[in-house]
Amino acid sequence: MAFNTETFMLKNQAAIQLYEEVKRQPIFDYHCHLDPKDIFEDHIFDNIVDLWLGGDHYKWRLMRANGISEAEITGPASNLEKFKSFARTLERAYGNPVYHWSAMELKNVFGVNEILTESNAEEIYHRLNHFLKEHKISPRRLIADSKVMFIGTTDHPLDTLEWHKKLAADESFKTVVAPTFRPDEAFIEHRHFVDFITKLGDITQKEITDFSTFIAAMEERIAHFAQNGCRASDISFTEIVFEQTDELELNDLFNKVCEGYIPNQSEISKWQTAVFMELCRLYKKYGFVTQVHFGALRNNHSTIFEKLGADVGVD
Repeated sequence: MAFNTETFMLKNQAAIQLYEEVKRQPIFDYHCHLDPKDIFEDHIFDNIVDLWLGGDHYKWRLMRANGISEAEITGPASNLEKFKSFARTLERAYGNPVYHWSAMELKNVFGVNEILTESNAEEIYHRLNHFLKEHKISPRRLIADSKVMFIGTTDHPLDTLEWHKKLAADESFKTVVAPTFRPDEAFIEHRHFVDFITKLGDITQKEITDFSTFIAAMEERIAHFAQNGCRASDISFTEIVFEQTDELELNDLFNKVCEGYIPNQSEISKWQTAVFMELCRLYKKYGFVTQVHFGALRNNHSTIFEKLGADVGVD
C-alpha cells in the first residue's frame, strides 16, 4: 500500500536526510518488557500468533474494542482464528498506531508488502509461519537483525536475576541485557504490599518492622540489582505528589497497613513521598537512572483484571 514506503511520515527533504543518516544506527532499548528467560532459551518460533499476538496487550485492547470475544484474544480459540480476528480488527483501525506498526513489522521483518485484511489473513498466516521456520526466527535472531545493542528489562525487586546472570555469562550473545528495578509493590496502595513485605524480609533475612528497616531491606535489593548490571529504575504513579510526614507517622502507618488497614489518599500520598524520596537517594548512590511513568490509569476493567491480571490491555 502507498503509505508504507521508505519515506512514510517523512514530509520533507530534511526529514528524509536525517532518517537516512541514522537508520542504520544500533538500538539502545532502555525500557521494555522482554523476558530474559525467553532471550536466554532462544526457542525458534513456529507460529506467528505466539510471536505477534501472544503477549501484545496493545493488540488485545484493540481487538476488545472491536468486539472480539476473549476466547479469540487470550482464550482457547485456534491460532488461525485469533489471527483472522486481529486482521478483521486491523481493517477498522486505520487511525490507530497499531495499524501502522503492524504494516511496518510485516514489511520490514517478514517481507510482506500487502496490508493485512480479513480476506488475505489465512494466506498471510501460512506464509508467515513458513517464514518463521525457514529463517529459524528466535528472540536472539530478531534482536541481532534489529541491531539492538542494549536491552533494559522490567524486573520485580525480589527477582533473583538468574536469567540476566546467564545471559551475561554467554559470550556468544553480544547484546547487553540489563535488569531494571521496578518496585511498584513497595507502595501501600498496592494490593500485594503486605505479601511483598513478608517476602522482602525472607529474601533479605531482615526483620522489617518499621520504615527504616523497610528502606534498609530495599537498599539490599538495589545493591543486588547493581551487582548484576542494573543501571536504571522504573516506577508508575497515577500522579506525582509531595506530602510532608515524619518517621513516627510512617511507622504507625506501616504497622496499620500490615495489619489490614486500608489507607486513605492522604496517607497514600505521604507514604509515596517518603518512599520515593528514599528510593531516589539510593538510586543516586548506586548510579541508577530514575524513570517515572505518571498519569496512567491502571487496570480499569475490573472483570478482566481479576481474570487475567495486570498488563493485559485494560490500562
